[in-house]
Order: sequence, then structure tokens, then C-alpha cells
Amino acid sequence: MASQFVGKYKMISSTNFDEYMKQLGVDFATRKIANALSPSIEISIDGDHWTVKTSSTFKSEEAKFVLGKQVEMTTLDGRRVNVRLFRSASSLFWQKCKFKLFFLQICRCDNVECKRVYKRE
Repeated sequence: MASQFVGKYKMISSTNFDEYMKQLGVDFATRKIANALSPSIEISIDGDHWTVKTSSTFKSEEAKFVLGKQVEMTTLDGRRVNVRLFRSASSLFWQKCKFKLFFLQICRCDNVECKRVYKRE
């Protein structure tokens, strides 16, 4: 049932995010701002169309998906990335994210890994 994923999630922890952004080539000032933020994510569904809104005090973004189809989006730091949204019976996957009551986002660039944990509000 897709409606189990609808709702708001708030970041509660972040590990190695600065090193991950540095590996991506994100400039110093943007990294400092991004490290100070605690973004929230809101998921909504309209038929086959899913919307994932990421919000922070610095910047917000919105991505619209149809499950399994790739879309191009701009990250909060301005990078263009290709993203797909997948779903199993009990989990939702987005950019290596798994949603339930909590979800763990794992970001990798070369040998640098960042982990960010979000909790359903």
C-alpha cells in the first residue's frame, strides 16, 4: 500500500557529510551551510505520480517521479543528478534511501560514504 510512505520526515543524524561533499567538489562555503542544516522531506502521491519535497532554511527542492522511471533533478547544492524511485512491498527506495518509520540515506562518491538518518514526524 503506497499510502504508508506519505508523510513528513526530519533528519536526525548525519555522518561524514562534509567529506562526501568535498569529494563531490562542493565549495567550502556551500559545505559549511549544508552541514548546519537539518533538512526535512515530505512525500505525497497522486495516482502513479510521487512527489518528494526536500526543505531546509537554506533551499528547497521538489522532485516528481513515476515509480521505476528515471528523472533528472537538481540537488540542494546545485548539482544535476539522475534519480529513480523504487518500491518493494514494505519499503520505498530513492537514491539509495529506504523509507519506513526511519530511513537511512547512504550517499557514496568514490571511496567516501555519508550516512543520514531521517525519522517520520
